Amino acid sequence: MTSSKLRRVSRVSAPPEDYEQRLVIAYRDRLMPVDPDMKYLVHVPNGGKRDLVSAQLLKAAGVSPGWPDLQLALVVPGFHGLAIEMKRREGGRLTVDQYDTLAWLAGNNWLACVCLGADDAIALLDTYRGIRDGKVHREGEFGRVYRFERGSLRAIERPKKRNKSRGL
Repeated sequence: MTSSKLRRVSRVSAPPEDYEQRLVIAYRDRLMPVDPDMKYLVHVPNGGKRDLVSAQLLKAAGVSPGWPDLQLALVVPGFHGLAIEMKRREGGRLTVDQYDTLAWLAGNNWLACVCLGADDAIALLDTYRGIRDGKVHREGEFGRVYRFERGSLRAIERPKKRNKSRGL
């Protein structure tokens, strides 16, 4: 059998970003009976593939490229809110628009982070709630964009090239 007749075996990829985000929202929903502040964790539907008419209507309504996937409008010591840009655990890339928006939020005293998958986003939410409750001390510098991975913050730099956002 020649190599051209062999079947290509595709490797299993990481779950899509929207699946991971739904896991974070399901976690929020489980928390709400004991932590009513979690109802203020919301998703702004800026991304995604849309038909041209829908995209134009949303743009006219104020949709802005680069806005983070999840925001928690909750003031804690040192921060005015939490912004989370969700990415796939493997292969997710931050666009320049996303970085610039996160940097602007960080400059306005928001904790602005990129999370690779639901596990990191949930751990970040728990850390943020711990800051509110005085159980965790605030870390990081104001005005920096961070990647939250395995329970720690790591500053990230602006992407070098302009990569187009999907959707809007």
